[in-house]
Amino acid sequence: MNARLSLRLLLVLDILMLIAGVSLSFFDGYLLPDTLAEWKKAQLDEDALSLTDLILLALCFGWLVGYLVSVVGLFLQQRWAAWLFLAITVLGLGFTLSEPSVYSGLLAAIDAVALLVQGAILAVCFGTDALRPENPVA
Repeated sequence: MNARLSLRLLLVLDILMLIAGVSLSFFDGYLLPDTLAEWKKAQLDEDALSLTDLILLALCFGWLVGYLVSVVGLFLQQRWAAWLFLAITVLGLGFTLSEPSVYSGLLAAIDAVALLVQGAILAVCFGTDALRPENPVA
C-alpha cells in the first residue's frame, strides 16, 4: 500500500478514535461499577475551578488546537506537522499524569487503540517517504 494513503487512512482512524472517545466519555459513568461511578461523580462535583484546573483547561485547549493543526498539516503532507504531531502525542501522554482518573474498560480500550494508531502515524511519518516531495529538486 502507498505510504501516503496509509498515512491518510491512519489519520482518519485517529480522528474517529478521538470522536469515539470524547462521545463515550459522556456516558462513561454508566459503564462503571456503582462505587467507582460515585467516586468519579464526587470528583466532578467539587467546588469552583482552581488555578490548576484553569491551567489544565488551557493546556487541553492548546493541545486540541495543536492536534488539529498537525492533522491538517499531515493531510497536506507537511514535514513540520510530523514534529508537531510527535509533540502533541507526548503532551497528551503527559496529561495522564495530571491527576487520578477512572474510566470504563471500553473507554480504556479506545484510548489504547488510539495510542497505537498514533504510534503507527509517527512510524509512517518518520520511517517512510510519505512526507517527502514527489518530485524533489535536484
